Amino acid sequence: MSVNGTFFVTAEFYYPTYRTRTSSNGNTYTEFDGYQYTHAMVLGIDPSGNKEFEHCIPLKLDFKPFVAYQTLRKVVVDDEVKFVYIASNKIYTATIADGDLKENEPKIFAEVDDDKKLKSTSNYINGWYDNFYFCYSSQTTKEKGKLVGGRETNYYLIKYRVD
Repeated sequence: MSVNGTFFVTAEFYYPTYRTRTSSNGNTYTEFDGYQYTHAMVLGIDPSGNKEFEHCIPLKLDFKPFVAYQTLRKVVVDDEVKFVYIASNKIYTATIADGDLKENEPKIFAEVDDDKKLKSTSNYINGWYDNFYFCYSSQTTKEKGKLVGGRETNYYLIKYRVD
C-alpha cells in the first residue's frame, strides 16, 4: 500500500510447531501443533526504492492456528497507518506516522466478571469499512471456587473503530 509516496510492505513471521505423542500401543510419533506467530515487520520504501524505515511489531497471540493467515490488519487514517490485531481478550493497536512507530496500550475486548475466571478464548478481527472492524470472540469462563459446573461460554460480536 502507498501513503504520501511511501510504500508500506508488511510481513508476518511464524514457524510450525510439533509435539510428541504416545499411541495406545506405546509407539511415539510427532504431530503438527500449529503455527507460532512471533512478530510482524513493516518496511517503508520511497519511490526510488530506498528504505525509509523498518519497524518490528511483536505479535502476542495466545493460540497457534493450524492454518497460516494474516493476523495484523491495517487501515489508513489521516495519513497515518494503523495496525490492529486481537489476542488474549485484548485488542492491540500500533500507528506509524512520519516513519515513527507508536504502540498503544492494549484494550480489553470483553470484561469478565470478578467471580469468574477466563478459561479459554477464541478471537477474530476483520476489516469492515473505512477504519471500522468487526471483532468476534467466544469466551469460556468458570465460576471461581466451584469444582463441578459453573462453566459457561459467551459469544461477542463487536464493531470496533480504530482512530
